[in-house]
Amino acid sequence: MYKVITSDTFKEIFSPLTFNINEVLASTIPDKTIGDKIRRLRFSLRLTQLQFAKSINRGFGTITKWEQNLTIPNHYTLSKIICIYNLPSNHFNITW
Repeated sequence: MYKVITSDTFKEIFSPLTFNINEVLASTIPDKTIGDKIRRLRFSLRLTQLQFAKSINRGFGTITKWEQNLTIPNHYTLSKIICIYNLPSNHFNITW
């Protein structure tokens, strides 16, 4: 059992423990569809759907539909995402 000494602060005790929930969540998301890949990218960038949507000049609802695989972005939008986030050209595994 760990004994907390009065001079220890919460930060001193727990700062060596690095845990990034976004990295854990991103690693659990499958990447079979374009929507999955967008969600995984967004989580790895630590962005909300709204923040991601604003970064690519789209609406929040659009991102939601992509991530739920209800719709898919067009080639222009995928190219824009690749360019903005400096991704490899084959990130979405699409034949151009």
